[in-house]
Amino acid sequence: MNIKEAFNQKNCIKNLCAYELYYQVSLGKLASLSKINDLDYEVDFTLALGSIYEVIQDIKDLKNAKEILDNEIQKQAAMDAMQNFVNANLELIKNKSIKVDDLINEINDEIFFNETMNEVCEINYEEVSKKYKNLITEELSIQIIKSLNDLMK
Repeated sequence: MNIKEAFNQKNCIKNLCAYELYYQVSLGKLASLSKINDLDYEVDFTLALGSIYEVIQDIKDLKNAKEILDNEIQKQAAMDAMQNFVNANLELIKNKSIKVDDLINEINDEIFFNETMNEVCEINYEEVSKKYKNLITEELSIQIIKSLNDLMK
């Protein structure tokens, strides 16, 4: 798997859509566990791209990279959601209302996402993909690839 393939228009849309949904559903679970309702579910486009890039860099040499990409994006989005949640809610961590280590282990062990969470992602995929189909043009995809290639130099 290479940068050009991973960030072509079609894959860029697919991966950003997956990342956003996984991130938001992860935050939803954290909100439910902590009983906090005023979370910002907005996904920063550039941070999402950066996370996806890092995932791809980590798995690009694996024979099954394409097969595991979605799972790895899911784990990374959940980790990013966890990090942002922890940073915004340090008191919960200090008083141990949320056991971060246990949740991180669940993410790494691929048991953080349950069937309902995956269904929510599937149900909302089309709606979120519309946003990225309007945002990620062929030209923007080419610019993203160029920028990422420049980063690797």
